[in-house]
Amino acid sequence: MKIQVTQEDIDRGQRYDGESCPIALAIARVRSDIKEIQITPYFAILGSRRCPLPLVARSFIWAFDIGDKPRTIEFDLEISE
Repeated sequence: MKIQVTQEDIDRGQRYDGESCPIALAIARVRSDIKEIQITPYFAILGSRRCPLPLVARSFIWAFDIGDKPRTIEFDLEISE
């Protein structure tokens, strides 16, 4: 699944909050059927599925959480069934 983290996601996102970070907001926008989304430094937890995040997403999380102003990103997220 293609995930696009937009400037709006970045502006609305909360630092150190895996449920309200920009990546969680972007996933929720694409997959409104998934009610529980939690982002960790290495995984996206979507309901009962744990999906590894690619390096670009992990780097984004680190930069965002320390207070940098990261740019928008796009990445593919493999959702295990």
